[in-house]
Amino acid sequence: MVQIRAIGVEAFSLYDAIPLNAQVYPLDHFQRKDLAVLWDIRVHPDARKRGIGARLFRHAADWSRGKGYGQLGLETQSVNVPACRFYAKQGCTLGAIHRYGYAGVPDVAHEAMLLWYFDL
Repeated sequence: MVQIRAIGVEAFSLYDAIPLNAQVYPLDHFQRKDLAVLWDIRVHPDARKRGIGARLFRHAADWSRGKGYGQLGLETQSVNVPACRFYAKQGCTLGAIHRYGYAGVPDVAHEAMLLWYFDL
């Protein structure tokens, strides 16, 4: 396993040869001190359907729990149905739908922002 560390960010890659990653960082402490955010989780199409995404998710959850966070937050767009199914399968709860979450981004302004939460 390769771990790349930066201030406030933990990135995980399970295999050096396959581009995949998950990034977790603490949310602004003025908002919620108990929430870590899984910013990005990606698995190369050639490596999908092998449980790698679930392993990355569990690793991110374990890391967040180990740092004392009580919840893991995730965000995706309403058009990303595979991600929604993946988060639901991992045990996440859809906590909010922000219809105008991307209003300032013309290319995706028609999409809704979906906020998912996973209790640690």
